[in-house]
Amino acid sequence: MSRNKVAVGIITKERNSGLKRLLKSIEYSYESCLDSGSKKCSVWVVVCDNSECSSAKNLIEEIRETAAFDIVYLREEKKGIPFARNKILKYCRKHGYSHLSFLDDDQTVEKGWFENYKESLNWDYDAVFAPVLPVFESEISDRLKETRVYNRKRFMHNRRINEGRTGNCLINLKKHWEKHGFFFNENMKNIGGSDYVFFKKIVKNNGVLGWNDRAVSYEHYSRERASLIWAVKRNYRDGITSFNVNMELYGRSEKINALLVKSLEKIFSGLIRFFILFPLGSGQYYKGLFNLAKGFGIIAAMTGKSYAEYKNR
Repeated sequence: MSRNKVAVGIITKERNSGLKRLLKSIEYSYESCLDSGSKKCSVWVVVCDNSECSSAKNLIEEIRETAAFDIVYLREEKKGIPFARNKILKYCRKHGYSHLSFLDDDQTVEKGWFENYKESLNWDYDAVFAPVLPVFESEISDRLKETRVYNRKRFMHNRRINEGRTGNCLINLKKHWEKHGFFFNENMKNIGGSDYVFFKKIVKNNGVLGWNDRAVSYEHYSRERASLIWAVKRNYRDGITSFNVNMELYGRSEKINALLVKSLEKIFSGLIRFFILFPLGSGQYYKGLFNLAKGFGIIAAMTGKSYAEYKNR
């Protein structure tokens, strides 16, 4: 790892408690990597603040004084996740970083995260992804757990995959600038999914994505997010994002009919699942609600609607 210059990129906006928790976990993992006898890791943490009031600046200055690694503070004035991601990408390009990992400010990493990601630096992938497991800060109902709505896909270690997102990823910047050279689509600032499109474009450009099943991170869910209402809203948002992602990747003429059929299938299957399973008291009827929400989300996107969460970020 000493032959590589690695950045850990974090986008934040007025979530200092989560950011502090994440930075503490990164530091613990980094120190464990050094304690294991590994050569010193050439690692920098690059935080991009997307708030109007520079909400994370004082926290970064405080943590920087005692941190075991260098922390770079950036501020992106343009509001929107793709702008902040690109700010980090451009900084890493300018300063010659070989790899860039992205983490979200509501995540933490395991003690062995650094050590387990190190092997990926030698893999022949354009980008590598790793598990994001749910952690709940309050009790969650068994019925909601049964739906696995909070569980992300997981694959065999060192397996080739065909899609990914920025939460817990590692991009080979040397390969990216040589083969691809593009940035996150800033036109998607209000609709979400710019990270999914970014990695799909890598695959379409003959790039290769891989999976590291050992570099585990965790996503922390507050009481508000560990609820049925939030899960339904999330599926509605996912429907909107799904439509816009497909339009960006494949174009309206090719995908519009297929997405309309998909939305109707989601709504029909949702109604069937809900009304059959609701009388039985099974948590699986929640999935009917999720299918309905996603189907209506796709239809809403077809009429030009976006999700308020993205407009406000």
